[in-house]
Amino acid sequence: PQHEGRAVGGGIVTDIAGFAASVYMRGVRFGFVSTTLLGQVDAAVGGKNGVNVDGYKNIMGLFRQPEFVVCDPTLTGTLPDREFRAGLAEALKAGIVGDAALFARIERASYGALRGDAELLSRVSEHFSMACGASSTWGTRWRTPSRSAPTA
Repeated sequence: PQHEGRAVGGGIVTDIAGFAASVYMRGVRFGFVSTTLLGQVDAAVGGKNGVNVDGYKNIMGLFRQPEFVVCDPTLTGTLPDREFRAGLAEALKAGIVGDAALFARIERASYGALRGDAELLSRVSEHFSMACGASSTWGTRWRTPSRSAPTA
């Protein structure tokens, strides 16, 4: 029988699910629906699947790309401010590292505007996904409800 894993949630959920799917029966196919901004720009992309053990962060893990990652920026509208800000910090890093125009757009926007700008959040998630996908395994798909683009 073919086994597959799906995870719906934030970074912790996708990390644990990715790790479990990667080691179960020497690896089964898996994919994510990321529900947090941090998960959309960091944890659900790039293929890092790690778990914390005995107080050490990501001490046990591996790298294996999910078959797909669905990032719907409208899901971030219900996040508490602390969770949204954590994802925003990662988004700023993405802009600083590789997209000056994206960084400038984030920098100009107010916090309230950022929370409600699904198009900007989608672009942030896509940028991060493309950057991570280009340096990892080919074939992962990045999706929003409005479009689908390969990461490599």
